[in-house]
Amino acid sequence: MAYLSRRRAKGEITFECVNGFIMVLLSFTTLYPFLFLIFQSLGNSASISFLPKEFETAAYATVFKNSYIWSGFRNTILRTVVGTVLSVLVTTSGAYALSKPWFPNRRLWTGFIVFTMFFSGGLIPSYLLMKGLGLYNSFWAMILPGLCSAYNLTIMRNFFMGIPNELEESAKIDGANDIQIMLRIVIPISLPIIATISLWNAVGHWNAWFDCM
Repeated sequence: MAYLSRRRAKGEITFECVNGFIMVLLSFTTLYPFLFLIFQSLGNSASISFLPKEFETAAYATVFKNSYIWSGFRNTILRTVVGTVLSVLVTTSGAYALSKPWFPNRRLWTGFIVFTMFFSGGLIPSYLLMKGLGLYNSFWAMILPGLCSAYNLTIMRNFFMGIPNELEESAKIDGANDIQIMLRIVIPISLPIIATISLWNAVGHWNAWFDCM
């Protein structure tokens, strides 16, 4: 038994060493492009090497002297915050309603929503729609078109459908209405999926550039 224990201990140590080496290698592979860009931004553009021979901040000075960079950051942060909050509110409300059997024709409405995932209206129709709604050249043109994602709505709806009905039935016996059940029971249970949807929306708004044009 002692021999087997020592052999197992050596095997575990070997596995941990190999696993650690692989993780470090993968981490370096992932971080290398970012480190390379940072070092290149601090070096001379005439030379290409991992570590610059001479450090200089002329590129950063040129960028931050441009007044548009600050307005761009402000608009991006504002869009990310407003768009994420509104998207999560609309998606959560819609998914909760579609997950309930008492919602009229919920399968039909769910089918219509899923149908939009496979087809797009196209660039020109979308532009004409925004112009017809009076959203052209406005802040809300970046928020309202993608306010509710069919994909996110479907994922959150399926999550809500997995919540046991006994929890809501117990709350109804205590006199809670649907809004109270949603705010006091469903939302606290659904914080993981809400955090995931919020992250997806925030990253999407932060990286978006095409609709800003």
